[in-house]
Amino acid sequence: MLLELYRKCANSLVGTGISKYGIVSKFHRFVSKNFKPEFVMVENKKFFLDENDAHNLAVFGSLYKKYYIDCMLEQVKKGDITLSLGANIGYFTIFLAEAIGEHGKVFAVEPEKENVDLLEKNVIANNLKNVEVIQKAISDKNEKVRFQISEMSGDHTMVKDNELDNIIEVDAISIDEYFKDISSSISFVIFTIEGAELKALKGMRETIKKSNGLTIMTEFYPEKIRSLGDSPEEFLELLTNFGFEIYNLEDGLSPIHKTDSETLIANMNKDKQYRRDLLCKLK
Repeated sequence: MLLELYRKCANSLVGTGISKYGIVSKFHRFVSKNFKPEFVMVENKKFFLDENDAHNLAVFGSLYKKYYIDCMLEQVKKGDITLSLGANIGYFTIFLAEAIGEHGKVFAVEPEKENVDLLEKNVIANNLKNVEVIQKAISDKNEKVRFQISEMSGDHTMVKDNELDNIIEVDAISIDEYFKDISSSISFVIFTIEGAELKALKGMRETIKKSNGLTIMTEFYPEKIRSLGDSPEEFLELLTNFGFEIYNLEDGLSPIHKTDSETLIANMNKDKQYRRDLLCKLK
């Protein structure tokens, strides 16, 4: 009863920016953690939820990242070979796998064991045969990396600081090395990798060179990129140098529009917490 009442209230406030207030965010987390069901149905797809329902699926359902899903589905077609990097419990992966059909393929890469277990469970629950789950992190080379486990399953991240709590060591891969046998066939890639975007991009130079029209959808969160000792400016400049056209999704609050590295750098310099989802299409 409380969850249903809260769901109606929360959905009516989507887009108002009210979630920026701490007390609202805390109450939302309390409801999500303590009243969530074991699974939810979103557009006829079944999703088993993590402990804290990091994607807020029990509350927002199909409204969660709807603009992102809509954009993603416009970029792919039946038979595509795709990568979902930082696949978490598989929300984007499931939509993507259904869209590309039985002759397509999603390689869903996720390093954290509990997320991987739920990802595999969700793939099975939706009877998908075109998803391969790979329990790895993403970097610019094959290596061991330090990985911090967060309270929220969507916030696990690679780290460079040995003094932090809840650190484990995981295997990381580069796209060029791990997928070298199919690199020319990859047409679509999602980055949801919590600051490791520059590392991922550096690790796919050959894949980009061999591509006939690669599309990348990526989070751009400068502070998280900096937390790994990397440069958000370099990330944007590298995208441009590789020949990508960049589009700003604007969190679905306004139409997708073309942008460039200079505009994004200027915007991030005005706001320390600047974050956007970007669509990058190889010219």
